[in-house]
Amino acid sequence: MKKANCFSAIWRGYLRTSDMKNNDMLMKRIFVKLFQGLLALLGVVSATSCDDILGGMLCAYGTPTMDYTVQGKVVNLKAEPLKGIKIKPRWDNWPPDSTFTDAQGAFVVARNGGWLEWKSDGFYYAPMIVEDTSGIYRTDTVYIKMEQIKEGDSWYKGEFEAKDAKITMLK
Repeated sequence: MKKANCFSAIWRGYLRTSDMKNNDMLMKRIFVKLFQGLLALLGVVSATSCDDILGGMLCAYGTPTMDYTVQGKVVNLKAEPLKGIKIKPRWDNWPPDSTFTDAQGAFVVARNGGWLEWKSDGFYYAPMIVEDTSGIYRTDTVYIKMEQIKEGDSWYKGEFEAKDAKITMLK
């Protein structure tokens, strides 16, 4: 006969049943949900998936946000502009749209309430996923150094921008 841990023994005593396998699974699920709720109340949870709630949006409780704009150009190794290159912020999944480069390879990505990555050199960077949907050039993640143009307060870090960012794609 399988030995029961203290939680399953209490749970079985409460249900007054001998179906240990199903009771233990149910008890573990309930315990995990209660523990997650307790952590959320304590403010420990930093990011969680909201697939069922907001269609895949990454919810981040306690994560600093900022407004930012990235303007730039995507070129190949010969410095020729690339048209139709998909540019998407790595951390911002809402709204789930992308920006595409125009005939001159130019793009603008603007986000309100987005997320940037802070690096140990003391600057914020915008990680962008750069993808050629035709498959000629390699998909890559590039980090664009941001300049703060307006101070924020507390969890809102202000406004950031990068002008004339140049992204070179490799085949």
